[in-house]
Amino acid sequence: MKMSLERLKLVDNPFLGRREATYLFRGSAGMVTRSQAVKMVSADLGLKEENILPVSIRGRQGSHDVVGTFYIFEDMELAKKQLPKYMFLRSLTKEERKKYFEERRKSRAKKVAPAQKK
Repeated sequence: MKMSLERLKLVDNPFLGRREATYLFRGSAGMVTRSQAVKMVSADLGLKEENILPVSIRGRQGSHDVVGTFYIFEDMELAKKQLPKYMFLRSLTKEERKKYFEERRKSRAKKVAPAQKK
């Protein structure tokens, strides 16, 4: 089955400074990843992939279609203020995510070590 992309909705949300897009991925249940979905949406809208965050990608029982919701920001600093950190982490690759958590663990160990010496 070939995957196809259909834009269901594209809404401008000036209050939050973002656009909210909903797409239908036909015939892609179990096959499309978050990064692939972001690439397809960025190609459709002609935007950079870094400015698109996948919010949800959901399939339904008995259907081969997947519906995805995406937030499109002009300024990612605004996105960091609005959205929880996990939404950015799940957009990373496994290697990048592992590196992030390793660095975070090391920085926490450094903070705890001086407190224990006193």
